[in-house]
Amino acid sequence: SLFNVSILELNEATINEAEKFIQNALIYNFKSMDSIIVGTALANSSEQDKMIVVTADKALKAGMDAIDFPHVSVN
Repeated sequence: SLFNVSILELNEATINEAEKFIQNALIYNFKSMDSIIVGTALANSSEQDKMIVVTADKALKAGMDAIDFPHVSVN
């Protein structure tokens, strides 16, 4: 299928990853809740199977670029 959609638990691993990523918020000007989105993706990715964040948010994309995390742009 084109998309695989799942509801993921908000757990300690997600919060830990979000806390690390939010350090970029002041530099790239993305919203604090965006850190939960990226934290979820980071906590549920592996080197072989990385999640991809889909967004049109230029600030969030810049933050993900800074940590070399995959994303897809929508306009």
